[in-house]
Amino acid sequence: MIWLLVGLLGGAHAQDVPAWADGPPVAPEASHSPTAPNPRNDSSAESKNDVEPVDLAMQAQLEVALRSEAAEEWAAAIMGYRAVLRNWPKHSPAVMGLGRSLQGEGSVDRALSVFEEIPDHPEAVDSRAFLLRRKHPLQAAALYRRLQEMRPGDPWPHLGEARAMLGIDPVVAADAIDGYLSRLDAPPKEDAILDVVGALRGADQDVRAEALMVHCLSRWPDSVWSAELRARLDRMRVERKASELGIGGAQPLSPDLKFQVEEARRRAADGDLERALDALREVVRAAPRSAEAWAAVGDLHAMMGTVSEAERAFGWAVALEPDEATWHVRLGMLLTRRYGGKRDREARDELRTALSLRPSWPELHFYLAGIHQRLRDFDSALSNYQAYLSAQPSGSLAGNARAAVADLSRRAPEPMVKERSASTPVDVPDLAVTHYRVARVYRDQNQLERAKEELAQALSLAPDWTAAINLRAALALSDGDEDGAVVAWERSLEVDPKQGRVRMAMGTLYRERGALGLAEKALIQAARDGAADAHYVLADMAFERSEYTLAEKHLAAFLANSTGGLSGEPALALRQQVARRLSQLRMLKAGAALVLVVFLVVFVLRRRSAQPLSVLITKAPESAHDIARLISAIRHELLKHNTSLLGEMAVALEHGDTHAVAWGAERLFGGPDRPGVVDRFHSYSAVLTRLGRPHGVRLDLRRADPVFAPIFRALRVLKGLERDLRHVPRKPGARANLARELEDISDALNVTAYEALGAILQRLGTLRLDDTIVTAVDTRIRLESDLAGKQLPTLALESLPAPVPVRMYPGDMADVVANLLRNAYQAVSVLDEDEARIGVGMRVVVDSITGIETVQLRFRDTAPGGLTSAMLHGRGIGRGLGLTVDLVARHDGTIHVEPEPGWAKAVVVSLRRVEQTGLSEVEVEE
Repeated sequence: MIWLLVGLLGGAHAQDVPAWADGPPVAPEASHSPTAPNPRNDSSAESKNDVEPVDLAMQAQLEVALRSEAAEEWAAAIMGYRAVLRNWPKHSPAVMGLGRSLQGEGSVDRALSVFEEIPDHPEAVDSRAFLLRRKHPLQAAALYRRLQEMRPGDPWPHLGEARAMLGIDPVVAADAIDGYLSRLDAPPKEDAILDVVGALRGADQDVRAEALMVHCLSRWPDSVWSAELRARLDRMRVERKASELGIGGAQPLSPDLKFQVEEARRRAADGDLERALDALREVVRAAPRSAEAWAAVGDLHAMMGTVSEAERAFGWAVALEPDEATWHVRLGMLLTRRYGGKRDREARDELRTALSLRPSWPELHFYLAGIHQRLRDFDSALSNYQAYLSAQPSGSLAGNARAAVADLSRRAPEPMVKERSASTPVDVPDLAVTHYRVARVYRDQNQLERAKEELAQALSLAPDWTAAINLRAALALSDGDEDGAVVAWERSLEVDPKQGRVRMAMGTLYRERGALGLAEKALIQAARDGAADAHYVLADMAFERSEYTLAEKHLAAFLANSTGGLSGEPALALRQQVARRLSQLRMLKAGAALVLVVFLVVFVLRRRSAQPLSVLITKAPESAHDIARLISAIRHELLKHNTSLLGEMAVALEHGDTHAVAWGAERLFGGPDRPGVVDRFHSYSAVLTRLGRPHGVRLDLRRADPVFAPIFRALRVLKGLERDLRHVPRKPGARANLARELEDISDALNVTAYEALGAILQRLGTLRLDDTIVTAVDTRIRLESDLAGKQLPTLALESLPAPVPVRMYPGDMADVVANLLRNAYQAVSVLDEDEARIGVGMRVVVDSITGIETVQLRFRDTAPGGLTSAMLHGRGIGRGLGLTVDLVARHDGTIHVEPEPGWAKAVVVSLRRVEQTGLSEVEVEE
């Protein structure tokens, strides 16, 4: 009768499926029970087959099967579920019930086959993973990971993966436990956490085990398993501390050996370090358990500069006599003074131990305070300084301690409230101001196209706003469009002629381009309009023309009206040079008899003090960008695109083509409004010379530099041929001689000089990468105000075996390292001290197919979540990371984020190794 009703009513009720057709929900404790449906029944996540309608008769049959399953009547349940599935083969409640019933009957393989009928159903995936967990844990783990994607907020699949991987890979199990814990709001009742901790310790993964225990205890300090977890954590730390304790058992020196130690110290004081060291080695061989002998060896090694040997000797002294504060102090002071701050944490621990052994030693408080300051632990530093002053208010270090206490106790002023700038006209709409500010930010991030788009919108709303017009000029300069910048500045001056800074910028640009007349005119007007720096530039130009009285006048105006700024120190240096030159001139005027002597003295002094460009490159590597820009301009703009005509002009002379020669002369020597090659070269070389002044390097490219001196000579000869090239001689012999001279000049400029300048470019753009740049940058950024007061972890550094050359400017590499370290420190600053870790790994990777070697810098941290490769190359990152991505791309490198075993992630910067084989690589780059 029931089956008859099925046939009659099946179609009529196909759409009237009750809301409970998929079976009632069951509590989570029934998970994977063979007698109940799966507990986490989520109809929203079911497959398309779950919405298949079931008529009332089939629903009744399904309820009968469910009751049989609940009563553990497996055979009846199996028959009932199969009866439903004969009419509705993919009905998920019936499929799941049949699988559970087969499982309860003990037919595991058949149950797995049934669950596989609905492979995309979350409950089926969960049940398959549970059945495979013991015999096939890797398959089970894969299913649990698939279930994690299906149910992103469900913690249970992560717990299942952890249980499956526990006996195979404890680290993977720990990662899964982290995912499980991150999705819980209440304390977990599972003991799997203890199992994972035990497995990690058994696999010698104590650091990972400690991180997991600290995480759990920090979130749930009072859960049912907290006491057990806390006991395990305490035991692990005690064991680790016990392994670091000294061995003890020191033996005193005999009177004879003490005399030998004192004799060795006297020899060292007299400078006989090697004999002193040999004597102390004899003492150590005679008394190997003497802490005093080992300490004396450490003192001597520290004096000789063999720091690692000194550390080893002091370590033996501490180990043999761990209760003597003196040895801890010597080791701690060595660590903080001779490792550039990299080991300040170890030094702090040694001095703390010494202070606990000898509390009445006040200087220890002062030394500890200094270390705390470098570690950004300002509260501890203040406490130590105050302790020193309390014990020694009149001590030799009291003045420094009081100054430090005053600095550390000082409160910051209230932040300034920035309002609409007074320089913004009242008729400029607020929306234009917003677009202008956004454009400024994009410009600072070197995103020039976006900056131009925003600026265009600002100018459409306020076309006469000079600030926006001047920003257009700045963007044009950043894009290499000098003519566009001049046009924008001229438009700005039409709106407001009294803009000294704009005229100052125009004058500086004209000067670099060799248009000295236009430059001087713009700078004089800039000085009249209040740009004090224009007086300095005019003084510098006058100095180059040997007009020292005029230079002195401009310098006096500059120093009277300027507050210093970037031109302050160079102006003072130039004033000294001007004063010296004027003094020399006055001495020359004093008597004709001294003219020759003074001239010779000045000449000799100039020649002796003159230095080549290589000195500036070595002394001020941060100037590499500016030097490379100027050398590249000389090499391309002057040599490659102008003097390369010399060979063609020589051929034209031999064939009597006077028009081609005259055209080439116009290109080389310019005209009334366009400077020639010689003038432009002198302008570029003058800019190069000025780069050396702030660094105390007096460049003489004309005489002292082996690369530039031949160029000066060749261009001087070329300048002497200008008249003959503009008015070609009629005699064939004269033209032949002129052609030979042009060929000689062409060889000097277009072959020898071109290759030599290319070699300099290659040197400037190639960095020998090792760990020194990472440690130097790390030391610097720890002192930045943004990281002040934060407990920063020690940088774990994996060094290269030897320096590796890569194509990048030193300054760019320092910026990349600083931005990525700064980002990592900020990311881990929210973690507990025991969880926060930072590391940099450096390695050379060889492509197995091409053989190309790549240098990788892996910036690792333990901050969960956060940065991804998509974010790095998208729009959602800050200015520092955006600049880093741009710098790496400029040097043909790559940057991405990837997982790192033992860490949360690693930001990987890859740069190709450079083989400095000659000029070919420079040619390819250009």
